Amino acid sequence: MKTTKSSILSSLSLKSEKLPIKIQIECDDVYHITFKEIIEIFTYLKGSRKIEWIDKNGNIIESSSIIKNIFILFLDAFFYFLILLKVHFYLIKIKKIKKHDLKPKEIKDILFIRTDHWFNVYSGGSVGHLKGVIDGFRKLGYKTNIISSDYLYGIDRVKDFYLLSPKYSICKNIPDIPELIYNFQIYSFIKKNWRLFNPSFIYQRYSKGNFVSLLLKRKFQVPFICEYNGSLSWISKKWYGHKVFHEKLINNIELLNLKYSDIIVVVSEEMKEELLQKGIDERKILVNPNGVDINVYSPNIDGSEIKQKYNLSNSQVLIGFIGTFGKWHGAEVLTEAFGMLLRENPNLKESLFLILIGDGITMSEVKQKINQYNIEKNVILTGQIPQSMGPKYLSICDILVSPHIPTPDGTKFFGSPTKLFEYMAMGKPIIASNLNQIGRILENEVTAILTKPGDPYSIKDAILKLINNKELCDFIAKNAREKVISEYTWEKNVSRVIEKFKEIIKN
Repeated sequence: MKTTKSSILSSLSLKSEKLPIKIQIECDDVYHITFKEIIEIFTYLKGSRKIEWIDKNGNIIESSSIIKNIFILFLDAFFYFLILLKVHFYLIKIKKIKKHDLKPKEIKDILFIRTDHWFNVYSGGSVGHLKGVIDGFRKLGYKTNIISSDYLYGIDRVKDFYLLSPKYSICKNIPDIPELIYNFQIYSFIKKNWRLFNPSFIYQRYSKGNFVSLLLKRKFQVPFICEYNGSLSWISKKWYGHKVFHEKLINNIELLNLKYSDIIVVVSEEMKEELLQKGIDERKILVNPNGVDINVYSPNIDGSEIKQKYNLSNSQVLIGFIGTFGKWHGAEVLTEAFGMLLRENPNLKESLFLILIGDGITMSEVKQKINQYNIEKNVILTGQIPQSMGPKYLSICDILVSPHIPTPDGTKFFGSPTKLFEYMAMGKPIIASNLNQIGRILENEVTAILTKPGDPYSIKDAILKLINNKELCDFIAKNAREKVISEYTWEKNVSRVIEKFKEIIKN
């Protein structure tokens, strides 16, 4: 029997049926499994005697004995309180940081730190963003040393790259503790090798429970630029339905990063408003929307091999979407709009197709809509693809859609979708939700057709409008490409960071 880690976790509180003697559990990375011993004990009690863990790279490990697992749980309980004491001790040190202790210098070397406990990730907005920022710094001539918790897709693994894989030896069965422990591991490594890096500033994409850059700032008086992509406890609860276990502590660490960093980079005005409400100094906040590599995403990309793969002809019109199918992406809304369009216009069934590129948590809702409207023959589900293949898939599309939906609790949408800039760079006509930053970057019937967020009727009408108006398609595509070139390349993105840094150190 093959199952997933998330499926096992969701069944822990249920009176589930007896499990087979042998099961295989899929996970992101076999060397970084949270709740491993708990899951193995649970599956043992449910009848399994041989458990194999398998990850995205095909690595396989077998489960430990029941006695060893119980022993590890006792060790976790013992070390848990010691780790929390150590964390609080270092947080007290951080609060003693003073601005005048900084020793800013001419910008030469940058230390880029990625501390997320996400493993084997090779597609999605975060992948494009990380690569874009790193490449942007390097193209401007700055040596950028990278310290990362995992390999970064599309980034050279040799040149100035240091893999510091988190050690999941203790307390991996307690939520948030592996992330907290990682602070000490990475701090120790950088402290020992500081002369090797000696950066003009540290740039870190903030992750849950991480405060290593603050420790480095206090130790070496080096400026710290914090990239903040939203409250992680809020995102966890609102988008994924998971409450952060150490919520008060995690929120406190998040606030310390915001308070003691020298610059905070956010992707939208909405996120800036959130920071201002938390009492963060407006002068150090940089609103910096995401960007794109206009050479990677270009109208000149040849996607003929993708067309051949799906037996598509040039006479067919293809509506495209790419993403990780998050709850805010609206893929299911687009699918419903497409189904409604074909139901009302059955004459289009031979020529109009929808290609949904990627996979994720709302795929079940997407498939439900496909079955509801009986459009299986007109919808292509590609599954997850490598980030590098994204441009080729987008190149075969005639119209690209960004159907983002409002946040569930009514708060403002604070994102800056990377797909939006990729669409613009491809030189394709775009349909997008008129939602916060999306609606500010795009202009209706100039760089896109803007639709009512979450409204399939609005998307349906927009698709019909574009497939019947080639001149409008060409006009939008040309304007969108020109705008992204002039304002939203990754070089321009990091240039704004550099200018903000120069402004801060002068003061």
